Amino acid sequence: MGESASGRARRLLAGFNPGAVVAGYRLDTRIGAGGMAVVYRATDQRLGRTVALKVLPPALAGDDEFRERFIRESRAAAAVDHPHIIPVYGAGDADGILYLAMRYVSGGDLRSVMQREGPLPVERAAFLLSPVASALDAAHAAGLVHRDVKPANVLVDTSPGRPDHPYLSDFGLAKGAASVAGLTGTGQFLGTADYAAPEQISSGRAYPQTDQYALACAAYTMLTGVPPFARDEPLAVLWAHVNDLPPSVVARRFDLSPAVDHVLGRALAKDPAARYPSCGAFAGDLRAALGVGPYTGMRVPAAGTAPAGTPMATQRLPVGPGGRRRGALAAAAAVALLATAAVVVALVLRPGSDKPRQISGSTPAGRASAQVGSRHSTPPKRPSGRAAESSAVTGKPAKFTNPGLVATVTAAFRSDGSLITVGTNGTAYTWDVTEHGETSEVAAPRGAVFLRAAFSPDGNTLAAEDSGGVTYIFREAATPATLPANDRIYPGSFANAGLTMVARDSARTGADVWVGDESTPSEVLINPDNGADLTSVALSADAKTVAASDDSGRTYLWDANTRTSRHVLVPPDRSVVACSVFSFYGGNLVTGNRDGRAYVWDSSTGTRLRSVRDPSGSVHAIAIGEVGQLLATAGAGNAVHFWNVRTGASLGTIHDPGGRGVVSLAFNLEGTQLAVADQNGATYLWSLAG
Repeated sequence: MGESASGRARRLLAGFNPGAVVAGYRLDTRIGAGGMAVVYRATDQRLGRTVALKVLPPALAGDDEFRERFIRESRAAAAVDHPHIIPVYGAGDADGILYLAMRYVSGGDLRSVMQREGPLPVERAAFLLSPVASALDAAHAAGLVHRDVKPANVLVDTSPGRPDHPYLSDFGLAKGAASVAGLTGTGQFLGTADYAAPEQISSGRAYPQTDQYALACAAYTMLTGVPPFARDEPLAVLWAHVNDLPPSVVARRFDLSPAVDHVLGRALAKDPAARYPSCGAFAGDLRAALGVGPYTGMRVPAAGTAPAGTPMATQRLPVGPGGRRRGALAAAAAVALLATAAVVVALVLRPGSDKPRQISGSTPAGRASAQVGSRHSTPPKRPSGRAAESSAVTGKPAKFTNPGLVATVTAAFRSDGSLITVGTNGTAYTWDVTEHGETSEVAAPRGAVFLRAAFSPDGNTLAAEDSGGVTYIFREAATPATLPANDRIYPGSFANAGLTMVARDSARTGADVWVGDESTPSEVLINPDNGADLTSVALSADAKTVAASDDSGRTYLWDANTRTSRHVLVPPDRSVVACSVFSFYGGNLVTGNRDGRAYVWDSSTGTRLRSVRDPSGSVHAIAIGEVGQLLATAGAGNAVHFWNVRTGASLGTIHDPGGRGVVSLAFNLEGTQLAVADQNGATYLWSLAG
């Protein structure tokens, strides 16, 4: 008895039978499998040309509605004339086997490109994204919605002697605009969980904005190396798409402007009507936020190349804690359960003993790796990077490594001289800087994944914001506190005057001032810039002055008690502030700007005192030491520059031995030590000269 059509299809999907013929295409090599289909390199026996032949599973072929739509939409997509839509040579049902024949592309897909190269430089990401956005707009104009946009469906032609050329593929799985098909008749989910839009999940409806959402997910993946809502289980991923706020790109790519988060946040809006009017509009705004010129149909630069003027900051960056994805995904899955909580859990930083303690076994942060060995950091040793190049520091740095090599969010000194490092795994570690060992640790509940954190000037109070929009408070006294969900905190946003902090509100345009244990903010300060997004906020140590910077290039100094604007600070070139902090004494404000300058302002008069230029580019980390009037800045790369606050004179440079990019800077209260936190999970402690 002959083989059934479904049996033949299952055999083609499960293995490879060279020489088999499907609808006139001879199978030569199995070149890939993913999602619902298997792809072969095949030969068109009629024309003798090489094609890519995609074979779909028999369960879909048995769905009459899907089979008819697949053939119809494949033919409709083939009729869309666009240079970045993959040419389709044939599609149909051959003896119960659904197939799609299209141009063979030798370079593989965008997913394989990222597997080889990791997170992409901004120029390369932009030049791959814009043609795909243009292709989607062309399809939408023809009444088609792709509904499965993802890196695996973007083919990248890397033919020798020609620039890379992306093609959008798999329109055979597309649907007509505003049609319903979240599931097929056989219960197959059409789409990929990591890139599925909320409306696609909750109602099964697909619109052009559905493709835009998926394209934004792909853009996030291109820039960071991981999907935006990565979780361990597919259902948790789908739940996060529907319920969780879009995660921050800047939290993973410190070389990028906060404007990138704003653009992706709009494209990833839960409501399709709140997204961009077209994929091209989204891609255009993203290019501007990335600092890339407008799209003109230029070809994509090949790997390893970049247009003239591409900054070094666009080179490959590490992904996640120590480059390890599984732990981060597990923690992120737990955070999904916290997303609806609008409370802050107050936790205690346990005071350390006189001597560091040995800790063994499992802990909230997980067991330390063999390289770490115990909860004690490695004793000071000569760093692998370049030594200090100035008299601003002496000797070599001591190294404090988070257990398990967990990536660091921030670091600071407490008033007793101990060091605190905060990991992305939701744990704060306390270190004895003399004995070079860990003395205590405390973790947020349920595996929170921290994106950013802020310390009070004396280092005794910590606010840490997780990926679910919940802010946790770590402080000496376990006093309950309620703080905003989904408000964004920044370094320097805490004061010493009680439990007082300032945060960007969830609307992005205003600053919320929170005092004590109030359940609502005591003040709401809105910059009068027609809804310009806040990019940084800071609070003076006495909790009297708020600095709120927005993307208009202005910084407003507010009286936190009277809600009146005292001064408006505008740098000469109106560059946007990326970070800001008040000095502990005296009330000077320092802003780190995207033009690579740090500006020192007199907050009482609004006068610009001086500026220094960090040669590494946009300043994303600053620290000011009151004793000795020392300023430290960090931009892209691994350099930390020292400056005299009074004169603006350069005092030299040190290089972060980790070489993974500086996360944060902090002086101790005496101004004798500088902590440099690195993305590799280590914090380096430098002693200062004089």
